[in-house]
Amino acid sequence: MAKNKNNFARLSVTICIALILTQCTVENTEQLKITNSFLYKPFSGAMMTAGYMNISNVSDESVVINGLDCSPLIVEMHDVTTNSDGVMKMGKLSSFILSPNETINFEPGGKHIMAWGLTDNQSEDLSCKLLLQDKKPIDFKFSIKSRG
Repeated sequence: MAKNKNNFARLSVTICIALILTQCTVENTEQLKITNSFLYKPFSGAMMTAGYMNISNVSDESVVINGLDCSPLIVEMHDVTTNSDGVMKMGKLSSFILSPNETINFEPGGKHIMAWGLTDNQSEDLSCKLLLQDKKPIDFKFSIKSRG
């Protein structure tokens, strides 16, 4: 009888731990999906280059994206806007809101990434963090591509 009580107690503790663990989730792992992230190798002698990516919000709540951290490189989000006279202007994008089930494509002529400090002989992926408001950063990598 005592053996059955011990087995029941162990089973109960195991079930409780399993239930607690299933309620714990790693924040952001399923909230945003980052795909097609790459930086071009800079032209020879240049220290600046551009990059692109897609960010999808697969959750049911809006997310504020505050930037990127790719230390030791300096990396910024930029956007190209056109005024009423048709003049295009590029500027730093400090943050933006990604609505539920929305995807933002960083692409030439629109939102894009500017990076300073990458060398033209860099070939390894670059580890970065997507910085979010009131949430933990999301780790991801930029692949490094040759132009052309």
